[in-house]
Amino acid sequence: MGRAHPHQEFAVRTPVPADSPELCRMYGRCAPATRYHRFLSSSPAFPPGHLDAVTRPAPGVDALLVTPAGDRSHPVALGSTHPVLPGTVELGVLVEDVWQRRGLGRLLVRRLARRAGLRGAVALTAQAPTGRRWVLWLLRDEVGTLEYGPMSDTVRATARLVPPRRSRGRTDNCAPTRTSRNEFSNSSDSAPQGREALPERRSGKSPESQVRPCGGPLR
Repeated sequence: MGRAHPHQEFAVRTPVPADSPELCRMYGRCAPATRYHRFLSSSPAFPPGHLDAVTRPAPGVDALLVTPAGDRSHPVALGSTHPVLPGTVELGVLVEDVWQRRGLGRLLVRRLARRAGLRGAVALTAQAPTGRRWVLWLLRDEVGTLEYGPMSDTVRATARLVPPRRSRGRTDNCAPTRTSRNEFSNSSDSAPQGREALPERRSGKSPESQVRPCGGPLR
């Protein structure tokens, strides 16, 4: 895949079984550290159980992938949720290294949280290595206050979902989305109709929250 453009437009859609080979290639292009932060494993092979889960989802499992708008068969990011307790789903996000810092992690968290709420979930949980707690702050920014579990090598956080409003005549299908190089800043131009601009940066954040938005283990 060519070099990422700072104002690239992206499309977001649900994965299908035919995406499996390209998802494996995307995983292979990720650095070992990126794989570990997502799956707590740096194995060179995409976890087969997870691949089946996102391309052939069972009831309660949801997944979205991101592609460049001009090449919708080439995934560069993947996010998913699956139920772990009644009313609670676990979130996972993986963004290919070269496509990080473009807001794709934030976009997937926002979309998946909304879809989970529409499906009746009341809480969203995620896990990250203890040294990468800023990944969980992305969940806090997009969903709400976090409740942290015990810390060891990893830490888990849970956010309560606010039931989203259902808009008449509107679905959560994903139109092309414009992102900027800094995921915490809007482009200087407002987003065209049908496209989503990134939220403005919030004050009072630790500088750690400004680093790349790849997902934590979040399995």
